[in-house]
Amino acid sequence: MALIIAPIFTKANIKVKDNGDGISLQVEGGVITLKPLNDNSIRVKIQKSEEVIEIEELIYTVKLPRIDYLIKEDANSIILDLENIKAIYNKNKKTLSFKDRLGNIVLEEKEGGRLLQPDVIKDFNVYRVGQKFISPSDEYIYGTGQFQDGHLNIRGLSRRLTQVNSQISIPFILS
Repeated sequence: MALIIAPIFTKANIKVKDNGDGISLQVEGGVITLKPLNDNSIRVKIQKSEEVIEIEELIYTVKLPRIDYLIKEDANSIILDLENIKAIYNKNKKTLSFKDRLGNIVLEEKEGGRLLQPDVIKDFNVYRVGQKFISPSDEYIYGTGQFQDGHLNIRGLSRRLTQVNSQISIPFILS
């Protein structure tokens, strides 16, 4: 009896939809929406299912003008290209990265670093969310709220974003 093991290579079937004000990528495990806000910023929303959940917009309450963009796709990537920045979805690594107009990496997801895990809190169905990025060794990272531990640069620190009596949690980072 002989056993032959051969690798099978498949590339995920990713559906790209042009929404008129950005794009949606239907990827394994959910939908990534990339919406240009201006020529150098892109809003990223990730949801677990294709079902659109309409909630009141509390951040961008004024309708923003449509920003011109190009959609490019090749065997390895899908690119949302704006005048000063581009978002690149790597089909092989299943990661997002962002480059400035000179091609310098501004932000890059770590492979396998995105977590959307179902959970339950007091009978409510929620998701546990995690995100990891590749960070240069000399980068300073600020944010995530008001903590009592005295750290301003949070690079390398683990932060649990929970609201307690004297601690304010804000899911926002600045580099």
